[in-house]
Amino acid sequence: MNASVPIVGGATLLLAPARPMPDPITLLRELRDERVLRVEILKGAVRALAQVLAVADPVAYTQALRVQKLALQLAEALHLTPCWELESAAVLAPLGGLSLAADLHERARQSDGLNADDRSVLAALPALTDRMLAPVPGLEEVRTVHLLWHQRAPPSAWIDSFGEERMETLRRMAAVLRLCSDFEALLGRGLTTSEALGLLSRGDRLQPQDLELVLMLDSLHRGDAARVEIRSLPLSRLRAGMVMAEALYTSGGQLLVRRGFQITPAFLERVAGYRAGFVREPIAVTLPGADGVARNL
Repeated sequence: MNASVPIVGGATLLLAPARPMPDPITLLRELRDERVLRVEILKGAVRALAQVLAVADPVAYTQALRVQKLALQLAEALHLTPCWELESAAVLAPLGGLSLAADLHERARQSDGLNADDRSVLAALPALTDRMLAPVPGLEEVRTVHLLWHQRAPPSAWIDSFGEERMETLRRMAAVLRLCSDFEALLGRGLTTSEALGLLSRGDRLQPQDLELVLMLDSLHRGDAARVEIRSLPLSRLRAGMVMAEALYTSGGQLLVRRGFQITPAFLERVAGYRAGFVREPIAVTLPGADGVARNL
């Protein structure tokens, strides 16, 4: 029943019945469900941005996936998991590159013919990516990893809110991504695994903890190499998930994709229309069993 309170003028104010307070267990469950929902919405936003990248620049997207996969393996060895922030930073990093002119984009991939203006534009890409992510609330830790990866300082307010222990974890994630990204870039330029690791271990600004990461990466890569199988296949037998063991060229010598490119459904749709003899065949691809690629080829 509603309670009533007399007020001036003879009128009566009706009071709504008091809402019972939820018990602590119910309150905690509601808070947990709300937090889970926020996280799922955030992950959905990241997946949506990643799919935009996959359509707009499939080469950059597959390279980002390779960095992500290697970084996750290294993070697991360092007991940094779960590390959703690392996963997200890895796959979203190329977003800023969508702003590049086509010719600069290709020169940047090949690290060839870059002048001072080109390098200035490329140096600004991490900040551009961060601005593109800024409208999405809740990505502060992902953006922090991204900024630290590219050796840029996050806002001091974020550092204070995270606390030193959490910041140290984010710094480790960024260091892992920096190493894995550099490693994949060297492989993409044609260096062997041992040559790439040798260059990384002799870096001018290499810190002792970075050398430890290089040694762990070497160990991980040796383990993966034992499980990788290379096949030479015609274009018609390529499947999503395979990785180019060498660059793919047209018969006329034009580069289509670089070594290390992971084949996607979108790529297969594009090449399905190529006429016979348009690309150099057979095509060397790797079939890592851990990736679940079909083996009955």
